[in-house]
Amino acid sequence: ADGCLYKYPGNDGRQDKLSITIQKQDIKILELFKNKLKTNKPISERDNYVNLQISSNIISEDIRKLNISYNKTYGNTIANIPTEFMPALIRGYIDGDGSIRYNNNKLVVSISGYKNNMVKIKRFLETKNIFTDFVVDHRKYQHDENNPFGALVVINKTQTYSLLKLIYTNCGNYYMDRKKETADSYINNIENSEHIRDKQIVLYYNYAVCKKTG
Repeated sequence: ADGCLYKYPGNDGRQDKLSITIQKQDIKILELFKNKLKTNKPISERDNYVNLQISSNIISEDIRKLNISYNKTYGNTIANIPTEFMPALIRGYIDGDGSIRYNNNKLVVSISGYKNNMVKIKRFLETKNIFTDFVVDHRKYQHDENNPFGALVVINKTQTYSLLKLIYTNCGNYYMDRKKETADSYINNIENSEHIRDKQIVLYYNYAVCKKTG
């Protein structure tokens, strides 16, 4: 979500470059990524942002095999990965191009992006009985008639709980702290509630999303 794959023009011998830039307060994500790749490349800081750049044709080729192109903003950016990893991919998308915030005392989860990509996420979530709405952003500088820019939005309490529970269950250290804290508080409030509706929400997740039987 917050990275790009760059190819230098002219075939001058330089290797492709992977660059990831995020807010400084979320530097943990870059440090984890750097450690997993076992690279000694430094994380640079500028203003309120941190950046990691790695030059590697091998990494570039592997990323492009997953269907992520050089021009990923308008191209097809949802990686071709096994469905078991989709919750992690969605979590990363929310961390980079989404939000988990309260609006009029309701928690709203949204992911911004071009429709082609949002539809892929939407269709996967529907296989888990989690339903979302795609809302087009009509601002001219972002509008594309064939592939409009917009946001995938979840407002309904049952769907919001189910989505957050899905992406934050067994997620290890791969998350943005500030967004997970909000999600965890919301999840815990529902699971510890004595209200019938909240108990029904938990049951919905167990049987409709996780498809438990018995």
